[in-house]
Amino acid sequence: PDFEDGCIRAIAERDMVDCIITRDERAFVRSRVKSFSASAFLDLFPVARDAGKLQRTGADEAVEYDDAGRD
Repeated sequence: PDFEDGCIRAIAERDMVDCIITRDERAFVRSRVKSFSASAFLDLFPVARDAGKLQRTGADEAVEYDDAGRD
């Protein structure tokens, strides 16, 4: 992992967070904290998608977020 991933891993482990959402899951293979891609997280926890009005449009398109009128 690069320096930034190492910092994220160390802080996540220190603070005992539930999971890390990342585009580079390989960087967290040895971490004690479970890591997910954004799409895997939304597939496993669909309530998060509904609660924040997240909308997945496709693999090649960005995830849109609308919270309190912001797009």
